[in-house]
Amino acid sequence: MFNQNGSWNTQKMRGKLSPMVINNIVSETPFLGAGQRDTLAWSYSSDGWFSIATAYQSIQEDDSNVKQCNFNRIWSWKGPQRVRVLLWKIANDALMTNSNRRRRNITNDDTCMICNTGEVEDLLHALRDYVYAKRIWQAVVPSFHQQRFFSCSIYEWLEKNLKGAYQSSKIISWEIMFGVICESVWHRRNKKIFEDFFIDLDGLRQLVWRKYKDFTRAFNDHRPTYSLSNSRTGCAAKFVSDGVNPAHPCSSSVSTIRKMLQQGDFRIGHTLREANSAADALTKYAHSMQEDFTAFDQPPSFLSLVLFADSSGTCFPRGF
Repeated sequence: MFNQNGSWNTQKMRGKLSPMVINNIVSETPFLGAGQRDTLAWSYSSDGWFSIATAYQSIQEDDSNVKQCNFNRIWSWKGPQRVRVLLWKIANDALMTNSNRRRRNITNDDTCMICNTGEVEDLLHALRDYVYAKRIWQAVVPSFHQQRFFSCSIYEWLEKNLKGAYQSSKIISWEIMFGVICESVWHRRNKKIFEDFFIDLDGLRQLVWRKYKDFTRAFNDHRPTYSLSNSRTGCAAKFVSDGVNPAHPCSSSVSTIRKMLQQGDFRIGHTLREANSAADALTKYAHSMQEDFTAFDQPPSFLSLVLFADSSGTCFPRGF
């Protein structure tokens, strides 16, 4: 692309490039002087020469960028905190697979206890490659993506899935589905090893879809609901509605809540617990639960009396 004097050879460019591209090229100063020949150069070193040290440094920088990108996507993942923590542990290779347990001298056997094929149970084997996990992934990953999906490294696997690279349908949020499957597969593995409780393939599929529906319903609602629980909820509602003096101890919290409420159409009010006994009972029950989120397919048994009273117009006095 250069003449012998080091200038651009526009004759060679014509017919291969558009006039606009040629004009952009010739507007730049040629990087070859007169009499110089084009040659290969290593872009990761200051002098253009290749070395093992600069190659290793370039790989480290690429891995570091991928890890940081993964961390950002993990902590912005829309789902329960426990799944975010699980994804974070995957990114840090901190899950207690047999490979990691052996590395910490907790066990002498690093093979998979479920497959019994002698394969080492590392992260990718436990979450992606062992037989039950692989069948779940094959059911949701498009066939034309599967070769790449099952062959890439752990960091690339995380990066691609967390940014939805294997999206198979506009109806499904792949980022959420990925987290749900990872959590479900790891849950099944632990149930089998520590409780000898076997979840078959159909049960695992049902678990995945139920969790996916629950998570998307809870975290992708277009109109989020905010609830205030306090022994003096009437005062709290008045604080949020009217605001407080900047010197008030709750000023920072109230200001944050008021900003959140500006994101949608909300009405602040105070309902006595006697007028909403079902919500009050569910709130009390939630304090005894360990899960971040639970969806009931039908009203729990402790609500039977409350719902019956509500349907018949009966009101229980406080302390009943």
